[in-house]
Amino acid sequence: SKEPREWSLDDSDTLSYTLTITNESAEPGTYYLTNTATVTENDTREESSDDATVTITVPETVKLKAEVEAEFTWNRERIYEWEIDKKVNPTSVTFDVDEFEKTIEYTITATKTLASEINTHTYSGNAVFTNNGNSQAENAKLLITLQYFDGTWIDLQSETEVILGSIPSGASASYSFGPISFTPVQNIIEYRVKAVAIADAPANSDEAYDSSTLTVTGSTETNASAVLNDSFTEIPEGFAIVETDPDPLPFPQTITENTTVVFEITLAKFFYSGSSSITYEMNKLGAYLKANVTGYMAGEYPGWCTEVGVSGIGTSAVIESIYINGAPDAKYAKINYILNRYRDGLYSTSVDYRHIQIAIWAIMEGYLDWSWRSASGISPEVPYGDKALVENIIATADENFLPGCGDVVLVRAKNASTQDLILEMEFPCGEEYELKNRATLKSETQDLWDDAIVTITLTPTEPEIFDIDLIAGYSMEKNTTYRWEIDKNVTPASAELEKTKSTTFVYTLVADRYLVSVSRKVKGSVVISNTGTGDLLNVSVKITLKGDGTVLNTYETTISLLSAGGSEVVPYSLDLSTGQYSNYTIETRAVEMASGVSDFDSTVLVPTEVKHNETADVRDEFTNLSTFTGNGFAIAPSTNPRIWMDIIRNVLWTAVDSNTWRTSFNIAVTNNTAAPGTYVLNNEVDIYDEDQVFDEDSASITITVRGGTWGEETAWGGNYPGGGSSWWYYFDTNGPSVQDIYAGQNLIQGASVKYDKAMGKLIITLGPNMRLQSVSDPVKVQGYSSIPSSRPEPGTFTTYKGTSLVISVPYYRYFAIHLDVEVWSPSK
Repeated sequence: SKEPREWSLDDSDTLSYTLTITNESAEPGTYYLTNTATVTENDTREESSDDATVTITVPETVKLKAEVEAEFTWNRERIYEWEIDKKVNPTSVTFDVDEFEKTIEYTITATKTLASEINTHTYSGNAVFTNNGNSQAENAKLLITLQYFDGTWIDLQSETEVILGSIPSGASASYSFGPISFTPVQNIIEYRVKAVAIADAPANSDEAYDSSTLTVTGSTETNASAVLNDSFTEIPEGFAIVETDPDPLPFPQTITENTTVVFEITLAKFFYSGSSSITYEMNKLGAYLKANVTGYMAGEYPGWCTEVGVSGIGTSAVIESIYINGAPDAKYAKINYILNRYRDGLYSTSVDYRHIQIAIWAIMEGYLDWSWRSASGISPEVPYGDKALVENIIATADENFLPGCGDVVLVRAKNASTQDLILEMEFPCGEEYELKNRATLKSETQDLWDDAIVTITLTPTEPEIFDIDLIAGYSMEKNTTYRWEIDKNVTPASAELEKTKSTTFVYTLVADRYLVSVSRKVKGSVVISNTGTGDLLNVSVKITLKGDGTVLNTYETTISLLSAGGSEVVPYSLDLSTGQYSNYTIETRAVEMASGVSDFDSTVLVPTEVKHNETADVRDEFTNLSTFTGNGFAIAPSTNPRIWMDIIRNVLWTAVDSNTWRTSFNIAVTNNTAAPGTYVLNNEVDIYDEDQVFDEDSASITITVRGGTWGEETAWGGNYPGGGSSWWYYFDTNGPSVQDIYAGQNLIQGASVKYDKAMGKLIITLGPNMRLQSVSDPVKVQGYSSIPSSRPEPGTFTTYKGTSLVISVPYYRYFAIHLDVEVWSPSK
């Protein structure tokens, strides 16, 4: 160190140290380094010093300087390649009959890729060696090195040694280098050239640098741009591109990068537009004329005139489509329909080109003039009676008809001064048409293309079939008509009924059937069906009834319109003429004039008998039942109303004969709480069917409730008083067959005893004012050969004891008939 050094001394000592001197930049010459050492006493501060000097000599030398200038280059060469791809959507289109335009989308994709890239890196420059020393530099050299920076400078290329020889003092030598190629280190952009000047001793060395950041200094490109174009190379006849989006299409165009172009077209079918020359021959090809077309749409075509009032057919024509923007107008649609039906043979065999031409004129003019049947070109003239046939052709023409494949397609040939024509074209079914398109891409070294093809097909119209079918329904009836009457009665019709007592009433109903009329008739309906696909007009229907081959009656009608797939029911009714026949036949025929289609049916009739009002229904009802029961009576059963359906087959009715049926029913009437008085229960009966009442009747019962009481009495049957002290009567069989009954010695009105000798029976009738007591054996009978002298005692009756009022007995001359009874006593 050059800083002062200090020591503390206690005694004499020798101190030493070393100092290193480096010549950093001293010029040649003599230099002195003086050093002073001082000893200072601590207490007196006296000093003692001594100097020491070092003499330094810098000799004469060679002083070098290096300089360098460098330039880096980066030349880039790029070669591109192009590809082209053409897509179309859809790749096929099918025009339905009602479709006249289709939208098709095209997509062109041009792709640019870098095929190769060549990068050339070089450096060049000039290095200068300068001798700034006082003596000549011997064996002088330049060392040149390429370095890159990656945190520190690193050699990329080994140094290049340039021998310069001897360089006098103050002289320079330069060296130009490059261009020298090198490969850069990846991701390193900073580079430098290092130049080092060296010579033999005592020369020094010197370095110089020139650094740079790598950038592209020059570039070239091949196929950097291309020209994209697109065109339709084939559009089939009868089709046209009528619209594009965008409009116009963006071709050609120069592109420099990946490019996608999308565009749409609208493709129309049955599209014609051009100019042609036409010659013609009359009555050829099954048409009014044959048109020989040259130029646009060259060929031979069936032709028809459309202007009845314009004479002549020109030799030049403008060809036009009648299907622009879709369906034709109603007139052309009708003509289109007629020509298709004509070509398909769907008119009757009597229809030829003459009828068709007149129909076309009538449609175009809006009316039919039958004098056209002998117009020029109509040869021979159309029979006068065919007018209805032509009218039917016109009437059946479909104004909404649209053609499909296999159909006649119309093309209009217009002439300013002569007849306009209609020419027939056809697009066969099963044929495919191709719309071809090509996209091209051209660059310096490439010529590319790609095609897109759209397949076009057409659908046919539903085949128009003319057919008719009839289904006949027939019935031959013998109609027998009846009417009905009903009669009703009730037994008994009246009764006296005291409280708690019951009486049974029997109702009888008798229904009688009477013949009104007998007639015969054929009736039914015919279903006429259009089983084809075309409408039928003026369908004639005739129904004929025959008996043993003789026409008995007919029915005729006309169906003005029978739509395709439709049906119409024709009802009819035919009365038979007088007379009887072995065989009856009904014939039906349906015919349509224009097409001639027909159907026929013949059926042998088997008569069936239809009986009207053969049976009937009966309704029986107590009309005041609620009032009657409200007065204190009850009836059993309580069914109300009673209804019998189909009485001739009803098991509750009995057939008396072939036209009379009978039934009956019972009711029991009980007096529960009825007060004294007279009561009527009304009943009504109707005989009817579902739509009429034939007859009605009524029956009533009268119930009398009297005031009074029942009293117990002993009664005797017979007209003859017995002997003894107690009263009694006996029955003498030699007397009257019916004899009286006495109770409490009183004659009881309405009560009697009858003896039936033939049957061996006693029949006791109590009458309304007397009844048996509720005791065991209230009836006792004893027979005698001779009458006893006094009244029999109760325990002596052996002939009969019980409750029956009809008693089988052996024969006796006399009978003692003893009854335990109750007798009614009216209130006073």
